[in-house]
Amino acid sequence: MTGNQLRAALEKLDINQLAFARLMKCDGRTVRHWIFGDRDVPAWIEMFVRLLVSKKLKPEDIERVH
Repeated sequence: MTGNQLRAALEKLDINQLAFARLMKCDGRTVRHWIFGDRDVPAWIEMFVRLLVSKKLKPEDIERVH
């Protein structure tokens, strides 16, 4: 997953980068590094994001399970 693909997925999920970082329990800078291509998006993040998009889940759906 490229940074642009991650950005587009987050837009579909209606979640901003900082909220996604909190949800993933990581630093906001880490998400920015993924988005801007400074670091590869980890495979588990890619799989998780693709699952969220395919199931049309919203952040509040995930937070209830957390």
